[in-house]
Amino acid sequence: MYSITSSIPAREALCGISQRLAISRQSNLHLASMKESFDSELLAKFYNELMIPNFPLEDERDDLDDWIYCLDPDQKQDLSRYPTMDVLILCQQQSNDNNDADGDYNGSTCTSSVTILAGIAFEYYRNAQVGLLSYMVVAADFRQLGILRELHPVACHAMELLHQESIHKDSTVISPIKAILAETNTVDAGDVPPEIVRKRHEVLYRLGYRHLQFPYVQPPLAENGESFDDIMLLVHCGQDDKVTTMETDILYDYVVDFYQSVFGYDDDIKYKQHWYFELVEWFRIRRSKTNISQELPWEDVTTMLQSEMKESRGQRSNQAESSKHVVVVGAGIAGLVATVTLAEEYWKKVHELDDKDGQSAVRPLKISLLEAHPFVGGRIRTFVTDPAHGEEFKTVNAFVAECDSVKNFSPWPVPVGAEFVHGVGSMINKLIEDHDDWMVQETFDLCVEPDEYPSQNSFVQRQNSLLLCPEQRQKSHIQLFLDGQCHPILRKDDPTKSIKNGDVQVGRKVALMDRVNEIWQNLQYIGEMMETWKLENLPRDMSLEEYVNEKLNSCNDVVSNEDIQKIKQLLECMYANTAGTSLEHLGIHEASREENNWEYTECNWRTQHVFAEFIEYYISRIQQVNDESRGLIQIKIETSCPVTEIGSSEESKGKCGSQLLRVQTKAGKTMLCEKCIVTVPLSILKSRAIRFSDDFKLPDKMQMAIDKIQMFSGMKAHLLWKIGMDIVSLTYRMKTTEIFFCPGEIFSQVWLRRDDTSVFLTGFCVANCRDKLLGLVSGRGGEPKDQVARSLFLDQLQRMFDSHNEQIFINPESPTCSAFALHDWSDDEYVQGIYSSPSVGAGWQDLEREGPTHPLRHYLAQPIKESLWLAGEHANVTTCATVQSAMESGDRAAKELLQTLSL
Repeated sequence: MYSITSSIPAREALCGISQRLAISRQSNLHLASMKESFDSELLAKFYNELMIPNFPLEDERDDLDDWIYCLDPDQKQDLSRYPTMDVLILCQQQSNDNNDADGDYNGSTCTSSVTILAGIAFEYYRNAQVGLLSYMVVAADFRQLGILRELHPVACHAMELLHQESIHKDSTVISPIKAILAETNTVDAGDVPPEIVRKRHEVLYRLGYRHLQFPYVQPPLAENGESFDDIMLLVHCGQDDKVTTMETDILYDYVVDFYQSVFGYDDDIKYKQHWYFELVEWFRIRRSKTNISQELPWEDVTTMLQSEMKESRGQRSNQAESSKHVVVVGAGIAGLVATVTLAEEYWKKVHELDDKDGQSAVRPLKISLLEAHPFVGGRIRTFVTDPAHGEEFKTVNAFVAECDSVKNFSPWPVPVGAEFVHGVGSMINKLIEDHDDWMVQETFDLCVEPDEYPSQNSFVQRQNSLLLCPEQRQKSHIQLFLDGQCHPILRKDDPTKSIKNGDVQVGRKVALMDRVNEIWQNLQYIGEMMETWKLENLPRDMSLEEYVNEKLNSCNDVVSNEDIQKIKQLLECMYANTAGTSLEHLGIHEASREENNWEYTECNWRTQHVFAEFIEYYISRIQQVNDESRGLIQIKIETSCPVTEIGSSEESKGKCGSQLLRVQTKAGKTMLCEKCIVTVPLSILKSRAIRFSDDFKLPDKMQMAIDKIQMFSGMKAHLLWKIGMDIVSLTYRMKTTEIFFCPGEIFSQVWLRRDDTSVFLTGFCVANCRDKLLGLVSGRGGEPKDQVARSLFLDQLQRMFDSHNEQIFINPESPTCSAFALHDWSDDEYVQGIYSSPSVGAGWQDLEREGPTHPLRHYLAQPIKESLWLAGEHANVTTCATVQSAMESGDRAAKELLQTLSL
């Protein structure tokens, strides 16, 4: 609770002033606070007797009615967003029964018997978290007695109390007020002779105020008034002469708060059009820190800075191009990251340059983010179905995907695209850790040995996470559905994995899994050869199917043809399908490179809204950059804008000292830009949907990489079982299992989520499995694909969960589901697949060359003429096919581009 008149600083001030005036306590010297005990008569007396004579210019003086409006508790107005204020009035009167013996003014005194000695008016700006000492005045008969020296600490303490009351109502953590500012007239203000203004400056200087080399004027303080320009801004430094700068952002936030308090917090147009606000925005771009003058005299810098701004703007207008233009094609996660990274790094570079050379002119950066879809997000699209959460992902409604067909899944979010956060230590994990409110749940842990699990990692230990329960780890949350039976897949050193004598079937499954793991582990040796450049020992690139045949045919053990087929099915389901491909198309060179480069560990996670948080964050961040940069960086998202051609333009040569790119859209719009990042899926590049022409025709090796690297399509089938409607109850396997590997099935992997009322199942159908499903669709006489998929998925799930010991389904003869949705990525014109995969022939090529050679993905990451970059998961030189590989690729391309972009 704000209480200043009874505070220790106030009592000390009254005691000190009494001594300075050589008067006793019986003289009833009081300090009145208009915020604590409002007295309209006393306030009016102070205003008329001290304010008007000492501040005769109306344009520089607050209106008395405004003070009453802010201080009178009977006004009943909502000022929660506006600055709060107080006026401390030092007064003296003859003793009577209405006076407080302790020296506190109680607001019930007849003002005719009161003598006002001095007063201080100040404000606290809530949004900027700064105090403003707006007026200090002493009556003529009491000057040069040191009264202000005693009262000033009380005002500073009062502003700190206002800060704590506003910011820390519900917190025990106390952070100090950011700054205490003050205003003073320039010597040319005209209210009093210059020599009197100089004396005011000396008084303020002795109180610890120093002049900020910052442009400053007062906006019109009354209706139909004019701004007051002959004024300077000060900051209280105490007696610390070592403080020579302060953050310009603090002053900028104060100016914004000040202007909004005058023009209104709901009107963000008027104050932005004021010439002074434009000057402050320009100054903030140029100087991240503001210098503090430690010596008198104080001279106004506003006019000088205004001239400097006009001069710099004149230089810009003489340039052929008023701003730099970068086009980012594709607003999936790679495009969003590239856009935001480029903007943020450019902003940092501007501030670094300003610190070194405040006179340098900086050209604005314009970024056009073009997306073919009517929304952003690309392949990390998730439909948020819960109305309680959906609105938070509609910050910019036009940019968020919506779909009525999945509303029956509510409240489950339906991820038609990427779903898992793979491992720890990536850009994904960093972004999640930066948002404490984002919930994350662990899904399946594929770490082979317990010590491989990153239990001490900060991401694993973050508070807002749900980990696998001990029962899931002990009994295995990963199941293998093979030959009509489910088997838990356990860690290698788990003692429960021992095979009981006579359990031939279980022993056979374990032996098969051991052989699968052995073959896959052997691929890492190839990766080690690549890393150490022992290419002379490198086996030829081949498909994983050929590699398996070679390994099994050359081993000493006799492996039956049936077991060979099972091993291939397991490898295809667990590894090839996970990589988005099949056994016959997965290349061992690239697969081994991926395995060798994977440093994120094998634990897996899912965010609460399955990447919808990421889309909302990047859309909001783009808006924030546009607002904070104040026109220096302009990001524009254009949806429903497919690009058809990228080339050069003859008429654009020489304008900026380099060849400009010409970006042509399907609608016929042409854009010229200096740099371009293309983040469309690999399948779009493979189909030649975008033509690269003229000086920006793709180099032969880049085109070869695009042709060689595969990108197959896939489907995700989502199905919801509700308890009491579709199933009797959740079985033990439904409660504990996170993923089923289903070799030989249409849906080779099944992922689970559950709550107390339902279980949400996702079937993953990719490459060869999708081909089988389409073959079945064509054989059913035109039956819709989603109906065929629904029937096949329900049949598979019935075989997986059926039990002879208990009834699971409400209708055992024909199980039902409360919701079903199928998303086939080949149906998406602007994606045409899921993600790139390790491909035969895309590994190490030019083996006859001396020295290091590169896999083909290396050429996808090379810029063309330092003007055009490809980015996306397919252009990542270490790993592919994941959200983090797409993010890291977009980040890399943006940073490389910035190195070629002069300010």
